[in-house]
Amino acid sequence: YKERDNKGKPYGIALYPLSDDDGAYYQGRRLDELYSELKKEGIALRIYEVGSKYQVARAMVKVEKRFGPKNKPIFALIAGHGSPDSITLDDTENKDGEQNITTNNARGLLLQSDFKGEGAKRLGDFLEKDADIVLYSCRTGAEGGIAETMSESYPGHHVTGPIEPAATGTTFHIYKEGNKFHLRVAYAQTEAKNYYVP
Repeated sequence: YKERDNKGKPYGIALYPLSDDDGAYYQGRRLDELYSELKKEGIALRIYEVGSKYQVARAMVKVEKRFGPKNKPIFALIAGHGSPDSITLDDTENKDGEQNITTNNARGLLLQSDFKGEGAKRLGDFLEKDADIVLYSCRTGAEGGIAETMSESYPGHHVTGPIEPAATGTTFHIYKEGNKFHLRVAYAQTEAKNYYVP
């Protein structure tokens, strides 16, 4: 909170689901530990709770207006219950990749198709050109899934997603390579992730 008005400080963003019915994303100390690592490096963490794809877009516009086009997020962490082709942000049913998608609840889902086409590429423009995108969302790193689609839509970004369930035991780490900071994730199962760099 104390850092919210520091507009020149490097920062990353975390987009967390408005609905977290089983507490998977706020359990334990994952965010606290990540925040501690970031603080040691002089990096801020901006957390936004979002319940729809429209709220995701509004959050990104808000970030750009608040911090300006010259201080873009150095990473994006996107959380929500997932499947290879969707991330759930509200209370839409999402069990083993089967959603009952209707006009009323599709707004609460980030669908794989949302990351295709020219309009979808705008999200990448809100981030540093080589910012890491980490999906904290089960099975989104499966071959042919959302993570792979995002890497195609956002060239130059390092996109990571789990190929298995991801919540329990997941940890985040920041490290420096040259003069750039990167966000990496260790999912519960060591081999349960895919990296995509087009």
